[in-house]
Amino acid sequence: MNKYGIRMFAAGWFTAACIVLIYQWLFAVDQGKTSASTHPAPQENAGSAAADMSEDNMISLLEQGGYVVAEKTNTASTSSNSDTDEKYEEPPYQAVLHIESGMTSSETAAILQRLKLIDDVAAFENSLREQEAATSIQAGFYDLHSNMTAEEIITSITN
Repeated sequence: MNKYGIRMFAAGWFTAACIVLIYQWLFAVDQGKTSASTHPAPQENAGSAAADMSEDNMISLLEQGGYVVAEKTNTASTSSNSDTDEKYEEPPYQAVLHIESGMTSSETAAILQRLKLIDDVAAFENSLREQEAATSIQAGFYDLHSNMTAEEIITSITN
C-alpha cells in the first residue's frame, strides 16, 4: 500500500467515526429520557413502594423483568424434605494424577487426598502395603475418577 492508499484508509475511518458520533448526537435516546414503561425510574423510597404493592403486582413485575417466581408450595416442599438432601451425592469428576520418578507412596497418597480421590492417607497406605504395591508405583500421568475405589486407584498407578 502506498502513501495515497494509507491516507484514503485513514480518511475512511475518520468519516465513519464522524457519522457514528453525529447519529448518536442527533438520534440516540438519552439515558435519563427513556420511557417509564420500558425502564422504570428508580424510586427514592423503594421500601415503601414495595410495601404498597400487592403480591400479584410484585410477581407480575418480576416476571416482566425476566425473573422466575417460585410458588410457596414449591419452596415449602423443598425445604422440609431433608431426605433428599442426605441422599444427594456429588457427581463424579475426573482428575489427572502426575506421579514423578522418585516419589514415595506417602507423597502419592497426599496428592490423592488433595485431589479428593481418597479420604484417608493412612488407610490408602495400608492398602498399598497389604497389596505389596508400595514399591510398584509407576511414574506417569493417570486419569482417575472420584468414584474409583482405593483398590482401583492402586491397580491404575501400579500397572
